[in-house]
Amino acid sequence: MAIFPLTLRDIMRPQATLTVLPVERPLVGRVSPPGSKSITNRALLLAGLAKGTSRLTGALKSDDTRVMSEALRLMGVQVDEPDDSTFVVTSSGHWQAPQQALFL
Repeated sequence: MAIFPLTLRDIMRPQATLTVLPVERPLVGRVSPPGSKSITNRALLLAGLAKGTSRLTGALKSDDTRVMSEALRLMGVQVDEPDDSTFVVTSSGHWQAPQQALFL
């Protein structure tokens, strides 16, 4: 099993096996998703689950990714879009119950 370097595409392959081990300190790194709405949505979801601020660059903005970012906002996650291919996601790591139904 390769630990490094893995790309987001490597991890997202249907046949990929990934073992996740507990970490002893906060993770620091950079991931630039390719222009794919599916991978961008997965990266948004993971960023929303992570405590702290995540910056997604090279993201594909589409109707689907706008719907996902709005759903995250409704659950208390801050999602900023400073340009046409970047999301900045800040989360406590815990989602709030939305006050309305989510459209996903």
